[in-house]
Amino acid sequence: MKQDWQLNITPWARGLHNLKAGTITGVFPVYEAPDAGRLSVPLMVERWFWYYTHQQNYYEKSINIGAVRDSNEHHWLNSQGIKPRILVTEEAQLIRLLQQGRIGGFVSNELSAAYWMNSEKVDSSHWQQRFVRFTPLYLALAETPAPEQRWVDEVNFWASQCSLGTTLLTETEKTTLAHKLRDHIQHLPLPDIHALLAQKQPQLNAQQLSQREAIWQREALANIDFIDQALSRKLQSFVAANQDVISEVFVMGDQGETLACNQKLTDYWQGDEDKFLKSQSLAEGEFFIETIAYDASSQAFVVHVSWPIYIQGLKHGSITLGVRVEKLLAKRD
Repeated sequence: MKQDWQLNITPWARGLHNLKAGTITGVFPVYEAPDAGRLSVPLMVERWFWYYTHQQNYYEKSINIGAVRDSNEHHWLNSQGIKPRILVTEEAQLIRLLQQGRIGGFVSNELSAAYWMNSEKVDSSHWQQRFVRFTPLYLALAETPAPEQRWVDEVNFWASQCSLGTTLLTETEKTTLAHKLRDHIQHLPLPDIHALLAQKQPQLNAQQLSQREAIWQREALANIDFIDQALSRKLQSFVAANQDVISEVFVMGDQGETLACNQKLTDYWQGDEDKFLKSQSLAEGEFFIETIAYDASSQAFVVHVSWPIYIQGLKHGSITLGVRVEKLLAKRD
């Protein structure tokens, strides 16, 4: 970027104060815009967990929670109506306080917690942890004096190259997601989906696919006659009833063509997409789970989960769900 810069490590409260005072250009990493700052594009994502020694409801206001003063976790807890009773200046203190039984729990990103547990030589074998959320982190830039726009544009350009789309779920998270997702899948209109896929769909050549793609791009979903409108309305009702964890659903035929959906997709033909290609190689009951994508407009982390539909032992297309993954993982059984 051909830009001179200096990096200083400070306590959270001091860094935010300096940003507001205009004595520094930016603070990293933050999950929300400070009072006097604007955000870059997301730079990275953290996994946050509750750490505790006894099973408790940490959304009860009476629980003794600790936090690092003015940290991302502190601000998030406040936004959830959870006021930490003990504030410290560094995470190592939280580790010691929990070990001593002086707090009931705290929230931290898993890498940071693991580092401090190791650094403090704490026996955490009896500790418990529960997933809270995926957290996108940003560079907060000062409003006054504002950095040159050219520099801001370059920061955003290079940061955008570090795509959050490369963020993978762990095998444990995939297993948990699949387990929790089955409860929602059983509420899909599966008899209607099976009936549609059991019908012999026309085999489309390249010209026919191109013609349908053109219609798809210019027409509203309700006006497209090669989409099953009755099933699409049922899929819309399914998403509306599960909108806390489901963002979209669509059914594909054995060529990857869209047969029904709750909302228009970018493309009609999905035949060259992993969600179709990889799901078609799966056995019955298996899922293909893609990488995490962050939707900045809805501030949600979404993964596409796809699986093949078998009817009397034969594959007849696939289904894909858009899953708000952190909402589903954080849901209590």
